Amino acid sequence: MDISTTSSSRSDNEDLENTEETAQQWIYRHLIEFTNCEDTSARSLVDGDCSPLIQLLTDMTQTKSLFITVTKPVVVDFSAISLDPLPVPTPEVPPAKKTTKKKGKLQALKKKKKKTKSSKIKVEPKKKEKVVPEIVEPPPPIVDAIVDMIFEWWTLIDLPHHEQFMFIIPKSRVPNIDARLDELYHVGFMKNRRLLKAALSCLDTVFYDKTTFAMKIDLLLHINEIEDMKMSKELIFERFILENIARNFNLNGRIRNIDSDARSITLILSQTIQTFCFQPDMGERTRLLIQLSFFDIEYLGSFPDIEITAARLEKALCHISLLQFLYKEDISDWTRKTYLYLLDLFSTILAHEITKKSNFMTNYSPENKVGPICASFKKVVQKLVSVSREVFETQEDWSATNKVSFSFYIVGILEEEIDSIIEKVEEMNSEARDMSLDRSAMQATKVILTELDAYLQEKCLESAVESGNLESLRSLAATIVKHNKRLERVVALY
Repeated sequence: MDISTTSSSRSDNEDLENTEETAQQWIYRHLIEFTNCEDTSARSLVDGDCSPLIQLLTDMTQTKSLFITVTKPVVVDFSAISLDPLPVPTPEVPPAKKTTKKKGKLQALKKKKKKTKSSKIKVEPKKKEKVVPEIVEPPPPIVDAIVDMIFEWWTLIDLPHHEQFMFIIPKSRVPNIDARLDELYHVGFMKNRRLLKAALSCLDTVFYDKTTFAMKIDLLLHINEIEDMKMSKELIFERFILENIARNFNLNGRIRNIDSDARSITLILSQTIQTFCFQPDMGERTRLLIQLSFFDIEYLGSFPDIEITAARLEKALCHISLLQFLYKEDISDWTRKTYLYLLDLFSTILAHEITKKSNFMTNYSPENKVGPICASFKKVVQKLVSVSREVFETQEDWSATNKVSFSFYIVGILEEEIDSIIEKVEEMNSEARDMSLDRSAMQATKVILTELDAYLQEKCLESAVESGNLESLRSLAATIVKHNKRLERVVALY
């Protein structure tokens, strides 16, 4: 029984190996599936030189891509071509001019002279030229009449210029070593190159001479709804532009974004790229590049340095002012949306920084020191006010900016009080205080700071600063001033 089972298992394995699809059969299957061609057409490729396919499969770097171009045969009917000689055009003889007879002795003498000269000249008869018929030779046959389609390997480092082609591109993530070819490669078919051509035109217009082969491959994949990228993950900006161009030329129809009122710069820029794709023009490229320079604003809140954040916000506001000056009404809607986004972003960053600074009152550490916040953002607020007058026209539209400006003044008072408390906490944690046996001052300070921290948590300092609620900010400022005076008395007593 053991021998029979082992022999049967071996035969099953051999059958599986025999039925396993080869690389040529794999290509053959996809060609038939995509083009619905005849068997002879597909076999003419896979039965021939398959060295490009071998190079692709043995490429350990997984960076090569392979294409198969599709050309439909052109049948020329040479029987319809006439072999008769082309007619030779006869030269047109200009009509003889009629001369009027005039009386006079001088004219009579001239006529006699002409007669004597013409009698001396002998006119030789013209020989008739033989017209040799031109033999029209048919051009060499373009295709073999046996096949209905011509398939050829395309190995150049560029996308094929043919109307139809099949692409084989390695996947970024390989499931396992023993995976099948369909699990290792993206296989697709470009049936109509019109959308791809338009997308490549937009890509070249935006990136100009910086367009790479990897960008074209990613564009091809995204148009065919294949979520994979050959470009480096570090190229976040380039990938963002490419994805939005591809969304505009998707094979299943244009994918539109949600309305950009969601106050996200990426949504605003996505709509900007899609609008540009309708009419890609080098004349509009400069404006698009200035608009795309706002992309890094999305990650501005993660910058640790306050001065760098303030400088970037100020530069962005200068760009809005420049766009408004150059393009005026053509871009007014875009500048308003972007300005309001920057205004909200500034409030969020200011609230985050003030809250982080207030936490040092209860979690003091000599290594963690925060620089001035409002002093760093003072020019940003001034720029926000000036640009709002350029972008908006009415007092009602200026109200949001005025609210941020007024709340910023109160936040400045809050920061002064927080800095004063941190200085007292630093003094209480000095080495001289630490060597003292009397711990009453430390305990009293801790009680005051705990009460203040609980109040700030209850009233939510961050949301009050971000919303610009003037009443909440005034109440917070009064409470912090009150606790600061209590600390002053503790420091004076001990």
